[in-house]
Amino acid sequence: MGRHRVTAAHEGDLHGSGDQASSVTFGHWPTWEAGPEVPGHEVDSDFGRAAWRPVVGDAAFELWVAIARRLAISDRLVCSLHELAGPLGVDDDVASWALGQLVRYGLARRVDDQHWVVRSSCPPPVEQPGPPDKRVAVLHYEELARQAARHRGD
Repeated sequence: MGRHRVTAAHEGDLHGSGDQASSVTFGHWPTWEAGPEVPGHEVDSDFGRAAWRPVVGDAAFELWVAIARRLAISDRLVCSLHELAGPLGVDDDVASWALGQLVRYGLARRVDDQHWVVRSSCPPPVEQPGPPDKRVAVLHYEELARQAARHRGD
């Protein structure tokens, strides 16, 4: 499992001093600072799953969803790595690796040793491995149509 551990040099090591019980704070990464987003697409939307899960991997995507859901309720989330890993059914090393994946793809950023910011909506998808997935474009336009219908009152 050590291969999943992200080192401080990769900006993703949540273990800090090695104390798994130490808490960190996650907050919203403001769009103006993080970059563009795709309007109307929450992290756990069909679009988010089709566009981002294949890119960052299952564990990282589920970690992102878990943090984003909790940030939708509150402006900040204070927890330990162990508290994040447990409900996902992974160990702390995999959760640390998953957080590193979010950093790698610009979905999370470490502010300092105890503070992180996380995107709470989807940015435009990055290049996916393999052939383009047409479902991503279809899901995007379907969501835009649903939003337009809600706006019109349909």
